Amino acid sequence: MSVENKQIPDPKQLPHLLNLLDDESPEIRLEIVKYLLSFGSHLKSELSKLPPEIVQPRTIALEKILLEHDREILLQGWPSWQDASLDLEKLEAALSLLAQFQSGLKFHYASHNISELLDALATEYLAFAKTNDPLELAKFLFEVKGFTGAKTDYYNPQSSNLLYVLQEKKGLPISLSCIYMLVGARLGFVIEGYNFPGHFMAKINVKGKFFLVDGFNGGKILAEDEVTHLGDAGTSEHDGQPSPAKSVDIVRRVLNNLINAYQAQGESGHQQFMIDLYRTIQEN
Repeated sequence: MSVENKQIPDPKQLPHLLNLLDDESPEIRLEIVKYLLSFGSHLKSELSKLPPEIVQPRTIALEKILLEHDREILLQGWPSWQDASLDLEKLEAALSLLAQFQSGLKFHYASHNISELLDALATEYLAFAKTNDPLELAKFLFEVKGFTGAKTDYYNPQSSNLLYVLQEKKGLPISLSCIYMLVGARLGFVIEGYNFPGHFMAKINVKGKFFLVDGFNGGKILAEDEVTHLGDAGTSEHDGQPSPAKSVDIVRRVLNNLINAYQAQGESGHQQFMIDLYRTIQEN
């Protein structure tokens, strides 16, 4: 099949086109790339309709093709998260956008999206709970479900990808705290993010007493006045005193972690892209 002079891309041709990505001719491969990109924002949705066995063998080639396309899509949609009315809605929207970008084609083949996975955890907790308070939720997430810190894989950028963390049950302190906060919000709990130098935890109020929940260390519960020093190794943009964190603070910190993670892995293109996203927040 010739891909020249095609005005309207035909989804029925996608299986054949994907086979041609392995063609020995650079000219043919270039024409295939042009044709695939002519689908525009519909390409991923059309690919997701195909059986995984057709797409997955060519995932690496497709993700290279789609990288610039994905960056453009994220840049266009990025400002929308700040339009949400509630602070945690802003956080969930921003983390969902980042997860979609970081997961690439895997996001479209995931059995659930971030919101659905958080909903499922909240529903499962209600069947588990005996006392129904934030301390019980911490026990459920970090002991029963086994969410924990990515201590041997800290600089993996996926440790900041909430879809990955929800599926693999390991992540950075801020990622785990965000899951705790967002599941808690579905249950009516008030759980705040809290910045520490080199670390991040969640703050809760139970019967007038304040506690800090350290998701990275197995959901360890600390009385607020017991916290005098936190020295966990890791990336952080926060070098001052402990302070509460709103959604915009958390998103900045997630982006800063991604900037450092991509730098550590030598992925300068991704690093610069996260810097560009970070700067758009600074300007608002």
